[in-house]
Amino acid sequence: MINPSGARGTARFARAVTAFTASLAVAGCSTSDTGEPGPRVTGAAIGVEGAHEHGVVRMGLAVDGTRLTLDMEAPGEAVFGFEHAPSSEEERSTVVQALERIRGEAGSLVSLSAALECSTEAVEILEAPDPAAPAAEDGAGHDHDAESDHDHGGEADGDHDPDDHDDEGIAHSEVRFTVTWTCVAELEQSSATLQVGRLLPDVERVDLTVITSEGQAGARVAPDEAFRF
Repeated sequence: MINPSGARGTARFARAVTAFTASLAVAGCSTSDTGEPGPRVTGAAIGVEGAHEHGVVRMGLAVDGTRLTLDMEAPGEAVFGFEHAPSSEEERSTVVQALERIRGEAGSLVSLSAALECSTEAVEILEAPDPAAPAAEDGAGHDHDAESDHDHGGEADGDHDPDDHDDEGIAHSEVRFTVTWTCVAELEQSSATLQVGRLLPDVERVDLTVITSEGQAGARVAPDEAFRF
């Protein structure tokens, strides 16, 4: 069983989710209800680990008895509305407000059965742009040299549409955070529903991975998808 309690547990959980989602992406598979014990997540194949996709967030959920831990990674565009480091007072304010909203409302990302009597124990932001940091120079951290190693899907020379990349020269920012819930009853075999749109309305798809003592499951699903632990 994955025990997500504490820093070491969170690190083990993150490694387990990374390994499992990578295997799903390579295999191009998803999970469905076979009638056997264990978590159930039904949808399309999860995307490639590490790929930056607008409108797609990665979410891992680990169950440890009456405790549930979420690890979520979202592109900055889905959280703030822009990818670059904040460079104006308005953008800095947007980042501050968005991070405060995550701290205050991330517990609503998953709707759990009322019978479980779950409460949000902690929200921790692990990675996010620093609103106080100076803006990076144009092109910092993101190489768009079409003649080098940037893959445009096999487009011939001269065929690249500049509109395909409206973020030319901009570093791709990510926001990663964890949420922990404690419940009065065991979570395994219970149902839940994602409520990602409440906090991040621009999210279109979720790469969801669920890990319990009975196994693990994952798929690319809608932001309001129902699943089972």
